[in-house]
Amino acid sequence: MGNGSSVRNLGQSLARFSRWSTRALTCGSSSVVRSRDGSSDVDYEDHLRRLGTANDRMKQYWKNDGCPKAKLKHFRNLGCLARGTFGIVHKVQHLRTRKEFALKRQFKEILRRKNNQTRPGVERRLQWAAKNRFIVGLEYAFQDSQNLYLVMEYAPYGDLAEAVSRSPLPEKQTRLASAQIVLGLEFLFASGICHRDLKPLNIFIFERGILKIGDFGLAKAMKKGELTHTMLGTERYMAPEMFSSMGYGTAIDLWALGVLIFECLYDENPFTDEQRKQLQCKEPDRKVSPGFPSDVPRDSPNRDFLCGLLELDPKRRLGVGGQDFRALKEHAFFRGISFERVYSHELTINVRVEPVKPKEPTQEDREWPQFDDNYDPEEFPLFD
Repeated sequence: MGNGSSVRNLGQSLARFSRWSTRALTCGSSSVVRSRDGSSDVDYEDHLRRLGTANDRMKQYWKNDGCPKAKLKHFRNLGCLARGTFGIVHKVQHLRTRKEFALKRQFKEILRRKNNQTRPGVERRLQWAAKNRFIVGLEYAFQDSQNLYLVMEYAPYGDLAEAVSRSPLPEKQTRLASAQIVLGLEFLFASGICHRDLKPLNIFIFERGILKIGDFGLAKAMKKGELTHTMLGTERYMAPEMFSSMGYGTAIDLWALGVLIFECLYDENPFTDEQRKQLQCKEPDRKVSPGFPSDVPRDSPNRDFLCGLLELDPKRRLGVGGQDFRALKEHAFFRGISFERVYSHELTINVRVEPVKPKEPTQEDREWPQFDDNYDPEEFPLFD
């Protein structure tokens, strides 16, 4: 499978969760919020109206790129969060503002060897353009002679992967988590962005149980109805159409959402290894269906919702077609959940967690390497 992102195991090195609270959480009474794109305050209804122009705004941000630059010396290294094939993720603090960030440092030499000079620029442009309260924000991007740097919002409580690795989430918490992810995906779809690696590891947990979609290392900008053929991603979340010769579109993210929610609810993948082999063929076995636990009623909203997302035909998948995300949000699975309150962060997941503790930096880590600024701006397209 393609990798694409510099660090694939970020979430595996993050927070250890203690337990999930069952008490309801409210975070204020107003549904009016400040949008990340710096525009005037928008409420949920304005958000829905703005989805119609999200793709135009994304193109504008891509074209008139204004991502702030910085230098490594502007940040203090607070420790290592993760190491991967392509680089390191550090927890850092901006020396002037004192604000904490996650800094992804990608090694140019390894990217050259892997012939992967293009994808970092696409990742950086898409994440900068994807300005939404349910998307991890990119704050700075810069490079020197040896590395590429992405400075992003820091998720102090890690990712969703650790939570589901311990035990299934309570149903109410899963529904609230899913609602936040749906709002993030709704924005990405409206913006013409296919994530291509949606999974618990790439859902990050912020203060007050706010969830955001992150890691755009495999993301792609796609026109409405466009199909692509590149086979990449994380195998257990990949939709069947990715293995066909017909191509695939943004509906693959809805399949991945179905797998993600299934794992949160039932602590297992909806398909066995053998079933996944049957699905990952040019002509998948149409008889394969999700394996629900025996105590899940056949007429339950959970089963109907997940079967809709895990529909083999991408054109019939829940969330695709005329109603798009309205069909998702109005499904009985979300009965009793106000998406307006989810959007305003009045309703979030409830967690009692320990903040992430990065690996203590060595003396070498504390002293940032000094690389010069002499580099070819054309070598890594779109990054500058």
